[in-house]
Amino acid sequence: SEAKKMSVLVTNMLELSKLEAGTVKPNFESFNINRLINKVLKIHKPDFEEHKFNVNFTSTNEYSYVYADPFQMEQVFTNLITNAIKYTPPGNDINIRIDEEFDRFRLSVQNMGTTIPEEEINKLFDKFYRIDKSRERTQRNSTGIGLSIVKNILRLHNSEFHIHNIDNGVEFYFYLSKIVHNDDEDNED
Repeated sequence: SEAKKMSVLVTNMLELSKLEAGTVKPNFESFNINRLINKVLKIHKPDFEEHKFNVNFTSTNEYSYVYADPFQMEQVFTNLITNAIKYTPPGNDINIRIDEEFDRFRLSVQNMGTTIPEEEINKLFDKFYRIDKSRERTQRNSTGIGLSIVKNILRLHNSEFHIHNIDNGVEFYFYLSKIVHNDDEDNED
């Protein structure tokens, strides 16, 4: 268990170091981000069941094509979902939404059941910052690097992103450019 935690920490630190140094560049392509989100949710299904989370994924489009780096977007959603799992009290909701706004999509992850003290919110993207004392947690194995990786990836994508308290929860959201795509190509599902 400790070796696995150390491995995750080292991997995350190396990834963050490369992102901050500018040695990682996005490989942009057009892809259906709905499929990517469903893949990440499937991977975390055992965690959702263990903590009795009600996970809701809704999208205004069946096929939400974005222009981004799919591998990096998978990292973003993995980190956001992992963060939601850690900070959502058991039995609460985790909501993932994609909303269409003109030429872009608004992608959000909400974890319900607890909020963040307002004075802590702006520090959440800082390297190694954790608010263990301030927030109820279902797990205590956070490295404090995940949101910093998210921030750096989204900056590489010139994406606007925010985190804020909502009624009985926290919402992280960001924007990606929408790509007009022929839906017939995606009927392989």
